[in-house]
Amino acid sequence: MFNNKGESKMSEEKKKVFLIIKKTYWEYDGDTWFDVAEHADTKERADQCINALNTLKIEKKGNKVSYLICEVAYENK
Repeated sequence: MFNNKGESKMSEEKKKVFLIIKKTYWEYDGDTWFDVAEHADTKERADQCINALNTLKIEKKGNKVSYLICEVAYENK
């Protein structure tokens, strides 16, 4: 497809990726750290990753770990 300037609209399409963000809260100093733990191409796969990560999660004394999904759109160039 083309827009009214004759440019391809395919290049304007944005791809989506779902980032699984690991949030770690450290009780002793009140710091919170965020890291990208995994990424997925679909929301369903992201949910599966969170379930797996929660199963493997080991919380040590003084820290609390949780996961959340962040949907990001980007241009595929």
